[in-house]
Amino acid sequence: MKTSSHQPLTLLLITVLSGIFAASVLAADVTFSNAWVRAMPPGQAMTAGYGTLTNTGKKTIVITDAMSPIAASTEMHMSKTEGGQVTMVPLEKVVLEPGKAFDLVPGGAHLMLMGIQRMPSESERVSICLITDGSDQFCTDVPVSRSAPQ
Repeated sequence: MKTSSHQPLTLLLITVLSGIFAASVLAADVTFSNAWVRAMPPGQAMTAGYGTLTNTGKKTIVITDAMSPIAASTEMHMSKTEGGQVTMVPLEKVVLEPGKAFDLVPGGAHLMLMGIQRMPSESERVSICLITDGSDQFCTDVPVSRSAPQ
């Protein structure tokens, strides 16, 4: 059997293209609807992001991290009330079963964008990226608003 000197290059190309296709399938399988970032007064160093994540695919998707270019760090949090005090606790992951949705809402689960150098103004758009346990990510631009878009 004769082998080609191009065989390793062909295998590498197939591997790279497979990874790109898998990431694009993932992005197509998650929607982030009604998404928004809360507009805060200038000078504030943090804000929050909200919306509904929906898995429209056939495989479970586990979101483990988030990021935004406007923030030094972006974390998934859950607000909890205990003894009359509201606290935020980190969410380690969000598991999206096929066909299921997960709401990020004020007073509940949300994204915290922290370490913001310049607070975006109302009507600007910011990018939010969500990262899965397989290190795939999907990004979307969302509006900045004082309240949930109608």
